[in-house]
Amino acid sequence: MDVYCLDLLFGIAEKAMKKLREDKEEEEEEAESESNWSSWSDWTTCSSICGDGQQMRVRSCQKKSTLKKRNRCLGARKEMRVCNVQKCSGI
Repeated sequence: MDVYCLDLLFGIAEKAMKKLREDKEEEEEEAESESNWSSWSDWTTCSSICGDGQQMRVRSCQKKSTLKKRNRCLGARKEMRVCNVQKCSGI
């Protein structure tokens, strides 16, 4: 195979790879735009009555369309916070 044929083959392969990357990026952007977060759940009960407990809340990523297989939402699915930070006395 001469250099011209190799250059031609590599050029075709490079264009095909570029098209695949662009298609994948477009598909991911489409999946993101077709999904939304649900509302946050209520905060869980504090894990401790004193001395720095924790609470958690969650939400789920919901698809707008059943035609797409993937859900992709930007941001956190779970949040944590500290609760009952007062010192425990006599325990």
